[in-house]
Amino acid sequence: AALQQHLLKQASLALSRLRKHADAWPFDAPVDPVAHECRDYFAVVTSPMDLGTVASKLEQGRYPSFWHFCADALRTFDNAMLYNPPGHPIHKKA
Repeated sequence: AALQQHLLKQASLALSRLRKHADAWPFDAPVDPVAHECRDYFAVVTSPMDLGTVASKLEQGRYPSFWHFCADALRTFDNAMLYNPPGHPIHKKA
């Protein structure tokens, strides 16, 4: 339990730094298919995730382990690469 707490604390620090990165802005909030003109987003991405949601879940203690946190954080970027083709600016940032 102590190790998990330590890992989640480190995850919080790493996530904070990641969210401040100049290229992180597309990943900080849930995708809005209307505003972002990607109306088929939820047909392609069946498990949406973003760094803001990851941060909220982490702050609320909703991750039972460090590995659950990692899965959600990685899903954010996997989804971006799944939806946006190689060469697209968002795919490149992911």
